[in-house]
Amino acid sequence: MTFEVTWLEMLDHGIHAVLGSTGERELAAAGIVDGQPLLNAPHWTANSVLRFEQPVGDRNLVFQLRNAYASSSYDLSYQINQLPSRDTMGLRVGLDTKHWSAYLFADNVLNQHQRLENINLLSYTAPPYNRVATNQPLTVGLTVEVGF
Repeated sequence: MTFEVTWLEMLDHGIHAVLGSTGERELAAAGIVDGQPLLNAPHWTANSVLRFEQPVGDRNLVFQLRNAYASSSYDLSYQINQLPSRDTMGLRVGLDTKHWSAYLFADNVLNQHQRLENINLLSYTAPPYNRVATNQPLTVGLTVEVGF
């Protein structure tokens, strides 16, 4: 089940939010027993974007803040593991025109190291071999796009 809400204010300012949930109908169809967690699927996810555009001559100055949230989930390696909820934030600032755009960006702005899943070894699963995959660290860069 997914809910989507978009608020567009005056000019090009806007807020966009998406909220999703794993509903009971989906669990029953997947053959999950009542009370048993659905593996690798958070119960709630929420994504939001706050975007501000301001005309500056023949260009637009753009500021965009993005947030992604996922509630805790479970996965299976040697045992069933509960992964904590995670919340990441990204930022973009740049100029946009009809023919080109340039943005400075930062992903995972708060540089949070979050557990995404426990990795299985296909040939041998035992407690000493339980490994964790994490998210991308703070990443800063520049994107330039040119249209022809």
